Formats: sequence, structure tokens, C-alpha cells
Amino acid sequence: MTTKSPNVFPVPDTEWTVRDTDVVKQHDTSRDGYGAVQQQMQWTTQADVEKVWIHEGNEFSHRLVTNKRQGAGLSFHVTTYKAGFDTIVQGRGVDEVVLFCLAGDSRQIIEETGEEVHFVPGMALYLPKIYRYRHIIGPNGLVVAVAATPPRQ
Repeated sequence: MTTKSPNVFPVPDTEWTVRDTDVVKQHDTSRDGYGAVQQQMQWTTQADVEKVWIHEGNEFSHRLVTNKRQGAGLSFHVTTYKAGFDTIVQGRGVDEVVLFCLAGDSRQIIEETGEEVHFVPGMALYLPKIYRYRHIIGPNGLVVAVAATPPRQ
């Protein structure tokens, strides 16, 4: 049985109880002893969340998936940078981050080694908990998908 509810998509051929927009999977405890498992799939658009300014006038983010909003173990954002923005970015020792370039481009320079990468659509960048680089946004700006764990609020 499949039940559809706003912003929620249940897996077919499973029994579900629907409460508002939440879907709770009814789980047979006799098979694995784990008891009831809540499983939610949700869709969110940038229009559903507030714009969070990281650097006023130059960098903002829409935090689409967070622990606070969905109870997720990671956060997922879409971040937009204005053309020509030049900044130093450094890890706070708290989270690991992946950036995926969706549009535009930038130059990322590791100042202590001089290594420079031209970050373009289709490229991913993994950032460990501790890092530091100069980030120079190209003439058309930059839009990246961002995943972070543990999740940012």
C-alpha cells in the first residue's frame, strides 16, 4: 500500500501510518528486534528556508537539510557567492565539508604551498576539519552544493 502526503514519499509495498506530513513505517519487531522505525523522506526548496548571510553582500546560503529541521546526521546547503569576492576560508576543527560546483567558478589557493585549483562545474572539493585556503570567486559568481557533518544548523 502506498500513501502520498505533502513533502513525503513512502517506499511502496510497505504498511504506513500517515500523520500530517510525517510517515511512520510499521516495522515487524519479530524479525530484527529493533522495534518501530520512523522513516521520513522530505523535499525542500530554497523558497522554503531563509537566506543565511555568511559574508554580508558577498556569500549567502540556503540550508535545505539540517538536524534541526529534518533530524539529519548531516546538513546540505546551496551557497551562492558574488562575482569577485576574495576571502580566506578555514576549517574550525568541527566539521568535514564537501563542496560541489554547480555554476560559475573560483580559484582556490593553498597559501602555504602555493597550490592553486580552478574550481569549475562538476568538481567536488573535500575539506577535512582543519584547512585554510584563499578563495577568489570568478567573474560570473559561484554556486555550490555543500554537505557538512556533523550538521550545521
